Amino acid sequence: MLPFHRETLPCGATLLLKENHSVPLAAVDLWVAAGAALEREDEGGISHFLEHLFFKGTPTRPVGVMDRQVKALGGYNNAATSYDFTHYYVVLPSEHVNLALEILTDALLNMSLPTEEIERERHVILEEIARKDDSPLGKLYDEFLKLAFAGTPYERPILGTPESLAGIDRDRFVDYRNRFYGPGNLHVAVAGDIHPKSVSDRLAELLGDLSPSEPSRPESLDGAEELKRAEFEIAKDVQQTYLCLGVRTPAVLGTPEEIGLDLIAALLGEGRSSRLVYRLMEREGLCSSVSAFAWTLDRIGLFGVEACYQGEDEHEVLSILEEEFQRVRTEAIPDEEIEKAKTQLLTGHALGLEKNSSMAGVLGRNSMTDRLEEVVAYEERVRSLSGEEAQEIVNRLCPPDGFVTGYVRPEKTR
Repeated sequence: MLPFHRETLPCGATLLLKENHSVPLAAVDLWVAAGAALEREDEGGISHFLEHLFFKGTPTRPVGVMDRQVKALGGYNNAATSYDFTHYYVVLPSEHVNLALEILTDALLNMSLPTEEIERERHVILEEIARKDDSPLGKLYDEFLKLAFAGTPYERPILGTPESLAGIDRDRFVDYRNRFYGPGNLHVAVAGDIHPKSVSDRLAELLGDLSPSEPSRPESLDGAEELKRAEFEIAKDVQQTYLCLGVRTPAVLGTPEEIGLDLIAALLGEGRSSRLVYRLMEREGLCSSVSAFAWTLDRIGLFGVEACYQGEDEHEVLSILEEEFQRVRTEAIPDEEIEKAKTQLLTGHALGLEKNSSMAGVLGRNSMTDRLEEVVAYEERVRSLSGEEAQEIVNRLCPPDGFVTGYVRPEKTR
């Protein structure tokens, strides 16, 4: 990632610049340090709802104009919402990078929030929720996260619920934007074939009328109640059983613990020769899919496994999962397995930085959490962690009595 430039603009927003002159393209990514985990209980889903409205017009660019301006140049624009952030991005020919800056700041400062668009997008999101409920994995993860994150702000779904969305009107959007869309929460990352000073000067001009604001400082969840073992199941019209098995972890973003959990997840479920894939798919043929994950959020995390299999094989599948979890906790991990897992992490990291949009995303996301140094040192952090240290981390952070297990089963087997 080196070299890149970071500066604080006069209004207090953070700007990150990464030159990459290999192709005449530029990505501009506006990150807002606010997502579903900062919402009030009576406004669930508002972060994602507002994301849907961000490009829906301003006084000088009515509905549809922003999209047409970008697409006319062969570019694209999009957005995403998570628990800890929302971001909006434009990718286009680098000679038009100022247009990307102007579109994003115009939407940020002047979004119209017309009533007809609010109602249209409310309907779109309700359909999105319905599709997720119809999806076996979507429904499984919704229920799994509700239990795994119980007692924390992360237990609420990012999309909201039909009930919470019904209470969100234009005044609520304005209030939410005023609370969270101030310059202290803004991180603008620009990567590509750019002239840094020109970009910096233009963005400072566009945001010049903003008054400085403090960044959001959400409360730590260190005192959250420890998770106890829990289990649930859902019956749906499916042919196989879907399983999600995992445990909540503390906040480990930017720490050796983050790398340790990533390494163990790769060792267990990344690639055909990983322990779970090899045993459950390649050798025994018990699962149609299986993978392991380590999910790191700002104030909390998850470590676990998902699998899909025929119901009659469940006892054997669960026995192998338990056996492999026990092995990774108690048996010395061979050096070659740890080295292979490290290679997978480093390759994935490198591939994730191939595009300007990816570089801008990594810079913006990690600037929000003030962890750019950890990104720069990622390769060293991965290479320096030993198998023994990774094993100690998974034992310490993933207690066996804290696992949540969820199933989606075929209706006929209940």
